[in-house]
Amino acid sequence: MQSKVRKYGLIGSLIFLGWCLFGCSATRHLEPGQVLLRQAVRLESDVHLPAHADRKAIRTEPNRRMLFPKTYLHIHSLALTLEKDTSWVKKQLLRYRKFRVAYARAVNWMRDDLGEKPVLVNIQSIRKDSINLVNTYFAHGFFHPDVRYRIDTLQSRHNRNKANIHFSVISGHPYVIDTVIYRFGDSLVVHDSLRRQIQKDYHPEAAYIRPGQRYNQNDLVRERLRATEALRNEGYYTFSQGMISMEVDTFFHPGGRIAPDSLSTSARPVRLYVQLREVPPKYRIREITAILRAASDPENLEETFKDELRSGALNERDRQRIPIRRLDDSLGVSFVVSSTLIEKVNYNFIAQRIHFHPNRVFAQNDARLTQQSLQTLGMFQYVVAKYTLLDATNEIDVAIDMRMSSNYQIKSGFETFSNDIATTTNLPSVGANFSIRNKNALRRSELLEFGLKGNVGFYGAQLEESQF
Repeated sequence: MQSKVRKYGLIGSLIFLGWCLFGCSATRHLEPGQVLLRQAVRLESDVHLPAHADRKAIRTEPNRRMLFPKTYLHIHSLALTLEKDTSWVKKQLLRYRKFRVAYARAVNWMRDDLGEKPVLVNIQSIRKDSINLVNTYFAHGFFHPDVRYRIDTLQSRHNRNKANIHFSVISGHPYVIDTVIYRFGDSLVVHDSLRRQIQKDYHPEAAYIRPGQRYNQNDLVRERLRATEALRNEGYYTFSQGMISMEVDTFFHPGGRIAPDSLSTSARPVRLYVQLREVPPKYRIREITAILRAASDPENLEETFKDELRSGALNERDRQRIPIRRLDDSLGVSFVVSSTLIEKVNYNFIAQRIHFHPNRVFAQNDARLTQQSLQTLGMFQYVVAKYTLLDATNEIDVAIDMRMSSNYQIKSGFETFSNDIATTTNLPSVGANFSIRNKNALRRSELLEFGLKGNVGFYGAQLEESQF
């Protein structure tokens, strides 16, 4: 009995699936004048852009498929057919309330959730794709591409009310960078010494845009990011990408800085101007304060200490050490800690992972490295760095707020050496590893670990083919 149920259930499922896919035509419910997109848009071009950028510029896509073409569209058409059905059987079944509710839910689910509306040939979408293709080729150095499209309406019996879209692109002449001119504060009242300093900090030798390469808008974006990062690492804390402007000039006499081999007869030269709209001041670090909180401490730690000091709850020894404790001058970090941590914390261990130093220019890399070094210790719930700008003296005060976790694991250590020897003969190879780990984030909890291990392996001689 069970085998028959499975057999007829499988047959019924196949019949229902076939009815969903082939029982309703994909164009059955189209309005007069509507044309369905039959297949993916075709693109023909004399130049293929990297990473299929030209193909990605076309956003018009036909209806999806699962096992058969336009599977989800057929399900959507079936739902519309069931919704518009006026047969006698449907009328009799809809007399029952439970069936009427279940029928409406099933139709809505097939039409809105599972199914997919037909993708029609829309002239507005085609024009948008044409504009996207022009912009894409322009961004890759082809300033005057010729983009054309063609709509092929199909008249066969099975493809009635369907059409295909074809794009053809003639890229034109590519443009190659002939000269890059940097203007550091030329339009501003900037002293020559400051102009030379910011030009040095900009590091033009590391630029992504250089004479001889084809114009590419992605290189300009990368150069803007690189220059912003470089200047922020040199102390220009308030510098942003919007302060860099880039202009392209195609109407000039070539300066001859392009190598003859790199410039083909069809290429056109272009001159690129890189200008700083604003030269912000250079900031140096004045003070570094690390605020350590226990898991039970309140958020406003400094105000709590003021109340405790006024109430005389602390002894004279703690009053001298709270709220500020400064390490040796070489580290230059001041600590604000609570009375529950003052005897437990090894300040040296934490201060060595703060990469800021007083009287040194602010660097974005130091901020990123400090955040990473402290967070990866595994002993803090969070690490938040706050910066206060002192515009009068062009200085920055750094405050690092850290709350310790109730359960934490210290991750720190170093490896003295690691040596692995591998031979191509049938001889054993021995590897040794020696490591020492010192967990000294908290006082009186130093842990020294020593490990020595080795392995022996046998390698058989084998021939390798030459690779070019």
